[in-house]
Amino acid sequence: MSQRLKRILAIAGFVVIILLIGFLLWRVFYRPIFTPAPPGAAPLVLPEDSKGLPTAPPARPRAPLAPGVPGTQEAPSRIAAGGVTAVQTLADTAVLAPALAPQGEAIQYYNREDGKFYRVSVDGRIEAISDKVFFNVSKVIWAPDRKKSILEYPDGANILYDFETKRQVTLPPHWESFSFSTSSDQIAFLSLGLDRDHRWLGISSADGSQSKPIEPLGDNAAKVQVEWSPNNQMIALSSTGLTAAIGEQEILPIGLHGENFHSLLVNGIGFRARWSPDGERILYSVSSFQNDWKPELWIVRGAPSQIGAGKIPVGLNTWADKCAFGGAQTVYCAVPKNLPRGAGLYPLAAENAPDELWKINLVSGAREKIAIPTQDITMQSLVVTGQENALYFTDQVSGRLYKIDLK
Repeated sequence: MSQRLKRILAIAGFVVIILLIGFLLWRVFYRPIFTPAPPGAAPLVLPEDSKGLPTAPPARPRAPLAPGVPGTQEAPSRIAAGGVTAVQTLADTAVLAPALAPQGEAIQYYNREDGKFYRVSVDGRIEAISDKVFFNVSKVIWAPDRKKSILEYPDGANILYDFETKRQVTLPPHWESFSFSTSSDQIAFLSLGLDRDHRWLGISSADGSQSKPIEPLGDNAAKVQVEWSPNNQMIALSSTGLTAAIGEQEILPIGLHGENFHSLLVNGIGFRARWSPDGERILYSVSSFQNDWKPELWIVRGAPSQIGAGKIPVGLNTWADKCAFGGAQTVYCAVPKNLPRGAGLYPLAAENAPDELWKINLVSGAREKIAIPTQDITMQSLVVTGQENALYFTDQVSGRLYKIDLK
């Protein structure tokens, strides 16, 4: 057989295959489902009482879903009572550092958009507490008396502003991690010089005068949490102690006058802590391999003579800085509904996780879920009013200010 004939037969075979594939495609996808009736065939006639396909009865009305809580028919409660709870929006703009006003029930905050400070009264009225404008503030640290605050800027600049006297003072740019004394007239801070020999934990007057070094930091600044204790005896908690086993940390309380306090041994890493208002207890969070490296809350004694005693696991997976004290014996915490494994090592993995609100008894360690917000909100900067009537918080994503009624 010649090459020419082989080529012709191959082309003919290819054409036949293409036609066959086309026919099969037409038959499967394009051929009419119903074959037309042959000419002269009697038309199909439905019975006289037939109206086509039977109609379904009207659907029964469904109960409306609670807003923001998929799959539930529970109506939101006005106050936190354990279930779906109404959330009030107090500010539609992004805010920073909500804190109780001096009166104890109103809330004050920094508005990120216009750079001014405002106060929200109990009845929801918003008023400016100062005409002063501070643009692009990245962090606000309030004094306990709420009459002054330290403002930190992205470029490292720091200022102290007194809302009562309207006085502004510039603080050194190498100072950071500020914490006020209970009397609001002193501050503790980390002084981070370029040379490791010039890095100190220090204190000064609130206006930055009369500064005094307390402890050298060396390369351990990241391990020191500046927290001025309510009893005015400790100014920081340092994760620089020795460890007795893998996954443990020895936390060293640093005294204002060089005191040698008992250390605190915690079962995990990533230590974050909050003092109770009376200084008798410490609420802290750590993560460990025993808990899939998720943050876990603990309660421990904090008085100088008892520090580290009476350690109680709370049994909630969240961070201590997502909590706010309602009194010496009660704390409220935002607890993520779901936390991925390793969130304690990488908190950004949970930055969009919606939270539920829990209440914890610091004496017994008892806990209860008190609210499921009607919106999926990642709660932060929690603040509880003086009479525990309401809880304020901001949304980590939008920065908006919200309120949940507790009573």
